[in-house]
Amino acid sequence: FQYHRFYPGNASNMIVALDYMGLVDVAKKCLLNARCAQQPHGRMENPHAPQAHRWENNGYVLWAWSRHYRLTRDRDFLAQVYPNVAACVAWVREKSTQDPLGLLPPVALADDAMLAGVRQTGQHLWILLGLKSAIRMAESMEKPGDVAAFREVDRRFRDAFDKALALQH
Repeated sequence: FQYHRFYPGNASNMIVALDYMGLVDVAKKCLLNARCAQQPHGRMENPHAPQAHRWENNGYVLWAWSRHYRLTRDRDFLAQVYPNVAACVAWVREKSTQDPLGLLPPVALADDAMLAGVRQTGQHLWILLGLKSAIRMAESMEKPGDVAAFREVDRRFRDAFDKALALQH
């Protein structure tokens, strides 16, 4: 209800704020609704603007789901979103494997900083935060196979990020 449409990125920040305000039931409903933004291949997108490749959406939503669980310890909630967690990580793994640098590709659409056609650092940071969040959720779900797989995606992505960052002057 924060916007006239659901935006996975900004809405995630607002939903975490709802949790911190003690409105955990409202936050839970919003976070369960976030699943509507996930495409069959696992990418979270702005449903009204699928061409707007906001790669950070996966990271934002993973972080918000993890944050809600860590604040509430609502096991039912975690069980409901966990299949979506695995799909988010699978999308990051697939997309970054296709990229020559092992990251997410540049996007043509400018973000709020008017960056277009470049690898946006913030998008990659949100993905890294989301991967750490997915690992914590896999641990909480007692899924050692997923923990190992998610850690490997995180390690590969972080190594690629660090390598690209080291090339900057």
